[in-house]
Amino acid sequence: MRRWLNILTGVWVLGWLGIEDNGVWGVATLGVCISALSVIGWLSTRYPVASLPTKQRLLLMGLGGVLWGSGAVLVIVGLMFFKTAWHAHLVPDYPTPMMLDMLARLPVWALVGGLLGFGISLLPFYESA
Repeated sequence: MRRWLNILTGVWVLGWLGIEDNGVWGVATLGVCISALSVIGWLSTRYPVASLPTKQRLLLMGLGGVLWGSGAVLVIVGLMFFKTAWHAHLVPDYPTPMMLDMLARLPVWALVGGLLGFGISLLPFYESA
């Protein structure tokens, strides 16, 4: 299943690169998805989250959420830069101040990701393991 999600995301990136778009919502959604797939893939191969004790699960999922949020910002800025370089217009798709403003939001996105990871670890389906 994860392989197909990665392939679908790659096709999504290729389709997004070809479109003349300078909106933030598309690239932000794409960055969040790529970061989530990366963190989930990394965590699921190294740690059996469902079989961990509660304290370790809360910590691991909270830190995974911080990685998810901060990674999303870095992926978004990387995609913005890559698309701007790929299209090479006189007026860039994503100007430098827009990319710097996105980087300035990294602490907030990391906090929100950490809280989401912590909240997901509290869901009842982990208690049955």
